[in-house]
Amino acid sequence: MRTLVWTLTCLLVGCELVAGIDDRAEMSSSSGSSSARCGDGIVDAGEACDDGNNEGSDACNPDCTEPRCGDGDLGVGEVCDDGNDVNGDACDENCTLPACGNGAVAPGERCYHEALSFPFFATTVELADLDGDGTAELLAGSPNGVDVYRYSTSENTFIPITSTTGPVGSITLAVRDFDGDGLLDFAAGGAGGLYVHRNAGTPLSFTTTGPFNQEYVGFAAAAPLRTGELPDIAILNGLHFEVLRNDGRMQFTPGPEMIAGEDAYGVVATDVDGDGDQDLAVVHAFLADKQQGNIVVFEGDGRGGLTLGDTISLLPLLGPNTIDAGDLDGDGDPELVIANHDSHDVGVFDNDGGTFSFDYSVGIGGISHCGVVRDIDGDGDLDVVAGIRDYGLVAILYNDAGRVGSGDDFDTYPIGHCPRTVAVGDVNGDGAPDIVASNAPDTFFCNPPGMGGLSVLLADP
Repeated sequence: MRTLVWTLTCLLVGCELVAGIDDRAEMSSSSGSSSARCGDGIVDAGEACDDGNNEGSDACNPDCTEPRCGDGDLGVGEVCDDGNDVNGDACDENCTLPACGNGAVAPGERCYHEALSFPFFATTVELADLDGDGTAELLAGSPNGVDVYRYSTSENTFIPITSTTGPVGSITLAVRDFDGDGLLDFAAGGAGGLYVHRNAGTPLSFTTTGPFNQEYVGFAAAAPLRTGELPDIAILNGLHFEVLRNDGRMQFTPGPEMIAGEDAYGVVATDVDGDGDQDLAVVHAFLADKQQGNIVVFEGDGRGGLTLGDTISLLPLLGPNTIDAGDLDGDGDPELVIANHDSHDVGVFDNDGGTFSFDYSVGIGGISHCGVVRDIDGDGDLDVVAGIRDYGLVAILYNDAGRVGSGDDFDTYPIGHCPRTVAVGDVNGDGAPDIVASNAPDTFFCNPPGMGGLSVLLADP
């Protein structure tokens, strides 16, 4: 803008007004406008900050906006910043790398606290809501029967509730409502045969019947093999396989023995072929070579009868330890999951309308001594939890698009010494699945040797 200035000029003969043009205001205005810029160190209009540089990792962004997590610029105290508030991608919403314990819960993420270990004797463990309060009680096999515990959140320990007698050296548990009263009962097998413990209600106590088999019982599975009836119990002892018929009054009648395989290592009940009847799958190893073995399927007819179905080679898996079942790929057919001692992996057998074939395995870096199929992260897909016996770890193989442990990607957590069996359930009532393991006093397979007991991993809700 040009400014008109009137200058009074005094001459000897008088004074007169002289009109002139002053360019100083225009020069000043023009000079101020051209020097105002982001990065000049002066906070001008429209700028939130200006620290005199164009670096993006200090107190002011290159565009003179104040740093914030999610702006795409790596600011002070930020590990990463990908320009969004999405968890589970390259950078979480709080500008930390995705990891358990970083304060941001990503889709499909489940984190666990440091394991708590207890010097309670436990040959095997199972979790079940025995009193109907929504929180799982702990069943632990003991030298003379089964001990029942409840977790105390105030004391951070398991409190003994009651104990049952029988069998000697309980090593397998099967939890079901055997008498139809709406309360969960359990069967326990071991060196002294099989006993069934009826839930007598509140306060929690049990009455015991049995033994229903005088021989050693290594594995048991309970299921309504007679469709619409109360659960029967399938038991394994070495080479033999037998079904105990439930009469509805807590009495179980032994049926004919069948050959399950040379050396059985587990049995699971599931509807293999989708006909609505419960079938059984048994995993066993060959006596001459404990590494190799088969899966044998027994097809149920819905009336308690079983016929020999397919036999499936375990190869390339070696040294089977346990078997479980669940629909991993969401097609309505249950897959079979085998934890393996010698090949150090978890193997999955795909189910195509009742016909099984080896699909894939996930190496977990150690002796896979136990595996269960459960939904760990709450996304509706079944995951797999497996103990790594020789390193005192538990591996969680998450389900991604129908495959568990995709790309050998899984989480591991220390869970005490030498996990022998694992169980999943909510022990502290926060709605999240906790993991309990029985720890064997093993001095050969376990590194380092330990005294046994049991351990629990409490989940972040």
